[in-house]
Amino acid sequence: MKTELETEDIDAIAEAVVMKISARLKDILPSTGLIEDDVMTVDEVAHFFKVKTSRIYSWVNDTKHGLNDFPFYKAGSSLRFSRKEIVEWAMRRAEKTKSEGDV
Repeated sequence: MKTELETEDIDAIAEAVVMKISARLKDILPSTGLIEDDVMTVDEVAHFFKVKTSRIYSWVNDTKHGLNDFPFYKAGSSLRFSRKEIVEWAMRRAEKTKSEGDV
């Protein structure tokens, strides 16, 4: 018996697998320090930066075209972000802005 899945179904399955693996790794490796950050969604990143989700999509689009270095990952058709990496990105960006203002 062969079952065909729609693209949306495959994306939902991929997203569920990523979330389950992330949760399992956090349970297995909490004291090692190997996993110190959370996987975030577009909405969570927008809330974190206090911007609209369209701004996050713009940063991602700019990165795809080499105009930015905003860190993101794809889980199926969904975007995912490492909290640690976006904090580091924001700090680099703040330092760059500060140093340009000192000139």
